[in-house]
Amino acid sequence: MHKTIIAHATVAVWLTACATPAGSAAAGGADSAANGADVASETDSNSSGETAADSGATGSADASSVDGSKPDGGLTDAAGDAAASDVAADSGAADTGKADAIAPADAAAACPAGAFKPSPAAGCQEATCTNMAAAVQATLAAAQAKYEGGCTVDDNCVVAPTDTACAGSCGMAIVKTAAAALSQVIADLDASICKPLGYGAKCGFATPSCMEPTVGCANGKCVYSKPASSPCVQPQPANSVCEGTLWVCKTGFFKGYAANECMEATCANLAAAKNEAIQTAVAKAQACSSSEDCVHISTGTDCGGTCGVAVNAGMQNDVLKIVGWIDDNLCKKYEFKTKCGFSTPKCVAPKPTCGQGVCWYNATVP
Repeated sequence: MHKTIIAHATVAVWLTACATPAGSAAAGGADSAANGADVASETDSNSSGETAADSGATGSADASSVDGSKPDGGLTDAAGDAAASDVAADSGAADTGKADAIAPADAAAACPAGAFKPSPAAGCQEATCTNMAAAVQATLAAAQAKYEGGCTVDDNCVVAPTDTACAGSCGMAIVKTAAAALSQVIADLDASICKPLGYGAKCGFATPSCMEPTVGCANGKCVYSKPASSPCVQPQPANSVCEGTLWVCKTGFFKGYAANECMEATCANLAAAKNEAIQTAVAKAQACSSSEDCVHISTGTDCGGTCGVAVNAGMQNDVLKIVGWIDDNLCKKYEFKTKCGFSTPKCVAPKPTCGQGVCWYNATVP
């Protein structure tokens, strides 16, 4: 017994095509055909389960049925050919028997013809020479900031090519390990802006005059030109200048006893550096096996008085050496007493004692 099924035609959804000029006509045309009415009516000899029209047809005959005025030849469409999935039009999403609100291929597009997005999160801009050049330069600047750091010696760095279909360039100094990542950035710029938007034909192509690079590492970052005559060959710490063959802190900055970076000589920074150096030195000199191993030493400086500490007698000179360095290179050099004040805490009488394998200031041991 034949049943006549009246299928509702899917309403075509017209969207402003959001793609580059090279692909907008093809993408929009395919999807317009895809969302056209599949079926006006069908006479189906065996498909009693057809209750709705395809919502995402590919624009040609479905894999499971021949839509149009002819019967399906006995093949069963299941709720709008869900088995066929309409892969080409709906980006892999199977039809559910309901009309597509917006075809996914159209939804993925972003800008009308003659416009582009300078970045995935940005809004559409007119594809003028100025806008396209600015987008390329901003992307390259972000890549440089991301890939120039992390070097310790000159050999960590390389000048990598940054030519695009928009313009030639002198290359960019980056760490060698980032070369592949930068190459992908260039490829993405060509694919998204320079080639599809026709920058070269529209705006012209030029390559700047470039100096011979002397790539190297300076201040932990790769630089295009590092002076070959510089006697300071090690990475440059922040806030330092080259004197002789060594990097030294600029006026008003200092390095802690074992620090590499130059810090501003504020009262707080000087006090913190002094305390850290003394605590580190004492921790290395406190081991003991009996109380006879322990002696009391003073750790007072021009940064402030102290109650002293108990250390192993055999290592007291190591601690006193560091205390002397702190006094000369931090406290006196930067006039801590005058600028920051001087104080001494109240102290109980010291009684160096060994407890739990550590020299303690007083007989009371935890």
